[in-house]
Amino acid sequence: MSSRRNVLADLRPGPTTHAGLWLDKGLANVDGAGGHRQEHFEGLTQSIKIPGTYRAFFARWREQVAQVPPCTILAEARVKGRMIVGLGAESILETGITLNHTYGVPYLPGSSLKGLATSFAHKMLEDADWRKGTGASHRVLFGDQESSGYVTFHDALWIPESADQLPFDLDVMTVHHPKYYQGEPIAPSGIESPNPVAFLTTRGSFLLAVSGPKVWATAALDILQDALHEEGLGAKTAAGYGRMDLLDRPRRTSSATQSTTADLWHPADIRYDAGKGELTAVLPGQPNATALQKETKELLETLDPNLRAVLQKKRQAKAEVQVGLEGIRPRIMGLRPVSTEDTKT
Repeated sequence: MSSRRNVLADLRPGPTTHAGLWLDKGLANVDGAGGHRQEHFEGLTQSIKIPGTYRAFFARWREQVAQVPPCTILAEARVKGRMIVGLGAESILETGITLNHTYGVPYLPGSSLKGLATSFAHKMLEDADWRKGTGASHRVLFGDQESSGYVTFHDALWIPESADQLPFDLDVMTVHHPKYYQGEPIAPSGIESPNPVAFLTTRGSFLLAVSGPKVWATAALDILQDALHEEGLGAKTAAGYGRMDLLDRPRRTSSATQSTTADLWHPADIRYDAGKGELTAVLPGQPNATALQKETKELLETLDPNLRAVLQKKRQAKAEVQVGLEGIRPRIMGLRPVSTEDTKT
């Protein structure tokens, strides 16, 4: 082992070195006192370049993911400062970072993006339909233990920039009371020597992609946009890490109103509350969609006469409904008869 270490003592990374292998395989000796770990990281940030084949891979992936049915929405998100995803992952360097296995460049796992959006919807959206475990909208979009959600959150790949350098920055966090935090019976008195710990962060832009029915994919990206802007992704978000802004979508808040029209018509049971002036569409396996007073009036005025007569007389009918989102509220955007039998008075 000592002879092997002697051979590797002068090993340095080059432009084509794989960043993941350089970090994970422990070829360099990073033990002992001194800044060995920091030097190990600096070798990566200063020497390793973007793999020559990554740009072609990214272009091919972008083209293919955009074709995932029934609808895929792409959006570019840029890190506002620095980001660290995978800091607590198992590593010989004590700190980790999530890198693509093949190319050694950073990426954002789809599971992390979905987890952030799921938590944000549960905590921050006012509508009870977005409560985890009980809310219909939350269950439909994100799924639960019994069924998967309507929307797929794909891994977000780093968008290669014009420069050849990988998007890494070196950062340091300093633990002032290491023995106290390790559970030893020593009070955090301030007499211990600080323990600086070097770690890698990333920056730049990432391509987000969500797939599913258009109305739900749009809602997912709206929620994710707010979550990335307000809470951030990854570790140390309380210190400001991980905040991102979507560059090709207007900023909005979770309470803002944005109406999105669905492309598909769905069979539904329509209920009419004349007293409140509201229509409700009961859709199998989905949250109910509604139309409020002014919306109901406009829909009834343009509705097929036979279907309108059934609703006004019986207060319910079967019809096909087109659903959109207004903010986070499923809204009836259109109604039409299913067949002549459904509209008989």
